Amino acid sequence: MKRMKSIASAVTALALGMGVLTAPQAAADPVAENVTQQEAQLEQVQQAPAAQDTTPAPAATAANGDYSENCSVDWNAQTVFPGPTHVSGVTNPLKVGGENSESAGFLTVHGWGDNRRVIAGTVYPVKGATLTITSENGFTRTPSVTTAQDFLWSNNGTFAQYGEKYPNKIALGQVSTNVNTITIALGDLRAYSAIDVRVTGVNTGSVTAKLNGTWNPVDVAGQNGRLENGTPRYSPDCFRPTEESTDGDLSQVCNVNWNAGVIVDRRYQDWTNNGYTQKVAPKLWTDHLGNLEVQHYIAGDLRVRVPVVTNVDINDAVFTVDLPNVGSDWVFEQYINKTFGVINEADYTVQRVPLPTITKFSDGTARATVNIGDMPAKSYFTLILRNPGVNEAKLDELTKPVNGDYSNAVEVKAQLTGTYDYGTEGTDCVPNVANVAYDDSYTNPGDAVNVNLNNEASAPRGTKYEVTNKPDGWAVEINPTTGALKITPPVGTDKGIYDITVTGTTPQGYTFDVPARVHVDCGCQPGKDGVDGKDGKDGKDAFGSSERCTAAALTVGLPLLLLIPFGLASQLNIPGLTAVSDQFGAQLAEANTRLQQQLGIYDEQTAQFVAQFNAQFGGLGANLAPLAGGLALVAAGLLAANHIADNCRPGADDEDAAEPSSFGSTESGMSSQLS
Repeated sequence: MKRMKSIASAVTALALGMGVLTAPQAAADPVAENVTQQEAQLEQVQQAPAAQDTTPAPAATAANGDYSENCSVDWNAQTVFPGPTHVSGVTNPLKVGGENSESAGFLTVHGWGDNRRVIAGTVYPVKGATLTITSENGFTRTPSVTTAQDFLWSNNGTFAQYGEKYPNKIALGQVSTNVNTITIALGDLRAYSAIDVRVTGVNTGSVTAKLNGTWNPVDVAGQNGRLENGTPRYSPDCFRPTEESTDGDLSQVCNVNWNAGVIVDRRYQDWTNNGYTQKVAPKLWTDHLGNLEVQHYIAGDLRVRVPVVTNVDINDAVFTVDLPNVGSDWVFEQYINKTFGVINEADYTVQRVPLPTITKFSDGTARATVNIGDMPAKSYFTLILRNPGVNEAKLDELTKPVNGDYSNAVEVKAQLTGTYDYGTEGTDCVPNVANVAYDDSYTNPGDAVNVNLNNEASAPRGTKYEVTNKPDGWAVEINPTTGALKITPPVGTDKGIYDITVTGTTPQGYTFDVPARVHVDCGCQPGKDGVDGKDGKDGKDAFGSSERCTAAALTVGLPLLLLIPFGLASQLNIPGLTAVSDQFGAQLAEANTRLQQQLGIYDEQTAQFVAQFNAQFGGLGANLAPLAGGLALVAAGLLAANHIADNCRPGADDEDAAEPSSFGSTESGMSSQLS
């Protein structure tokens, strides 16, 4: 009981005390009135007749005398005589006589004449209980301390109701007296036990009773609850703090990772519904797609019960339970078709799963593994494991606190792994198909072009492809497995850029679109994209790449560089230039042919051009003026460049190029070409 309640009790007690001074004639105590005759009869049996107190007792409106904290029992009751006036007391948690459930037991003081009666009872076991009774003004004679063994259990009158609720009788124990205080050692009290103590020879004034002891949290937590008129019994604040369950769904993208855990310890209040460290539970986290929790209880021995529930499809599911070292082996108990409040089983189907494999490790821990396979949506199963070597006493020993700290020695963890289907609602599980794409393709009306799908392997295995959108009249063929396309725009298609849509569908039903763009009337060789292998072709340039282009560029273009010094030298009157120019021409022709053959690109047209070039170059001789000779060489270089352009322009491979570019067959022709 919290100190705030104690302060309130003191204030109430003070008010009641003031009431005693101003209004000694209070309303009658119905409890006292009901038992007056029984008390007198019992008193006559136990001792000589004494004067009976016939003054009406005040109503039982005493302040709460429960000052207990945590596991320490501290109950107090005080009554002032004559009257009697009840200043404080501990009310009965089982609502006997209409009292409120404010404590885990009861303690009150009654009396008449010089007789005082103290009744006490406890719902929970109390260790080392001691009852003290203090008379403010001492005793009129040597007090007599006895117990009434039948009064509370007589089935007669109001107080008999206590006996019905508290059937276990507490023995008196050792009694000692010190001046005004009587101390009674009661020892360990059982649950639902009570005592009726009688003391004679007590003076008028206040009489205070005090019950002290300790609760064992295991005893408190393990005591079954009771309901009185629908109200649960009061529980003392003597438990291990409640665990706050954390979010156990650690799934990432498509990978299922559900986790649940529990610390098994009977020191928790309502321990079979406590100790949860992790859960997967849509009632707690609305985005969860199923349930996973580790239930636990003792039915002769320790049981672990794990319901596994999914609201969505899970592929390749594997379920594991990690079990602590408790000194004995864990075994499989059974599968059952109940979840014990987790779901409404009627809305789900039972998943049939194989028996678990239990692996024991060198440190004494163990793991139970269930290879579920595919687990369909709206299905469940419940696994029960048990440990025959762990009963309540063994569990309490395993979990006893160490150096004042609670123990996590018996902790059980469960995990469910697998994969979600692509596109599962409530997840971000989608395939990584961002780099699955087609390159732009180029063709002409009536000409087919083949286009492969890039990074097709990035899509999930088993993905199927289909054309879902194409221009009217176009012929588009597709390989449904690889996505490769053969596209043919019809004759008469206008020049432009056209889009085709291909849709991929994964085995789980997830779909994604891949656009394919086609350039029509491009003035290029159909199907050539310039990148070797990318579109299934040999990599010729999309705008006219050919072997002749390569040959012309390498065997004519490169030697052009050598013409520059000869053009300059021809402007000077250098002796021997003619002989050198003749020799250069012959070497140029021989080197050209050899270069083409070594590169595997020999082209007859280019060879003819070089031969004509050599003839014209040699014909210049020394008859030209220095300036004219230089200009002729420059012009020859320009003609050679024109030869390269002819062979590299679009469509050059398909044209009749039998006649190479020429300088002319005569010296006059040479003049016309250069003019």
